[in-house]
Amino acid sequence: DDITIAIAGPLSPYSFDYVINSTTGFIKGEQAIRFQIQFTFKSSLAGYYKDTITVKFNNNKIVQDLDENYLETKSVDKKVPFFLVVISDAEKATASGQSTASIVSLLLTFGTSIFISVVLGGTVEATWLLLGTIQMMSFMPLFNLNLPANFREFSKN
Repeated sequence: DDITIAIAGPLSPYSFDYVINSTTGFIKGEQAIRFQIQFTFKSSLAGYYKDTITVKFNNNKIVQDLDENYLETKSVDKKVPFFLVVISDAEKATASGQSTASIVSLLLTFGTSIFISVVLGGTVEATWLLLGTIQMMSFMPLFNLNLPANFREFSKN
């Protein structure tokens, strides 16, 4: 290969494809050939200047102008300033299913709340108190606290 592209960083190894596009333009009145490397990442990047993309030209003469001027550099290193999270199709489907379940749950909650307040003439405070309690119970395992065994057993389901 005339060009070797490598990416190094904390989430190595990276999976990516690239396409090289070249254009001819003028810089300060002189004709210049520019090229752009466009990446399609298949894995996530850590970002914040932790990942380094290295482009190594094994053959400097692959990019030549009409006067046979060619690249003077052998390699280029570029730090990646942004982070990139790649989500697989399976993860997208799971998130979509969870989103649908959340919307149905929310609609049922509001429906029950309206039913209690309108039809039964009661207050919705009890419903919201119940929801707050359920929410706190569902977050308890995430707090990494020492909990009694019966609560851990109860919260598994």
